[in-house]
Amino acid sequence: MDDLPQEVPQGEVLASRKDRFLAALIDSIIGLAVIAPVIFGTTILGNFRHPETRDLLTVEMSDLFGLGVILILNGYLLATRAQTIGKRAMGIRIVNHDGSQASFATVVLRRMVPFQMLAGVPVVNYLALVDVLFIFRQDRRCLHDYLAGTRVVKIR
Repeated sequence: MDDLPQEVPQGEVLASRKDRFLAALIDSIIGLAVIAPVIFGTTILGNFRHPETRDLLTVEMSDLFGLGVILILNGYLLATRAQTIGKRAMGIRIVNHDGSQASFATVVLRRMVPFQMLAGVPVVNYLALVDVLFIFRQDRRCLHDYLAGTRVVKIR
């Protein structure tokens, strides 16, 4: 499986696996820097006060908080350019399967939310690994790309 640029029918070049990985890494580092202190603080305080209340609802609320932070950090870029900070840094963006720019609703509701919510569910959260492993297919589309009808391309 080579990672050379692959032309897509509309003449755009698919983003390389390396660019997608680095974009995700940049986004993760930025998100972690913002989210970690809050999650750490609330988890520690919550476990001291009521350790028996750490349940699936608490996990889902944490995931919603994380999604909210992602949207605050990347909302403008996602709405106007179909990019996150990491994707912008790597010169890549999200497009619909027909080559048009993916809408904010498509990116958030069909691409991000389903996997963000599954991430907090024990055992099912391993689906996130399956999602990422789809990048090794020839079309370089992750499972979330298939669900949303999107792909990630280089900006020319």
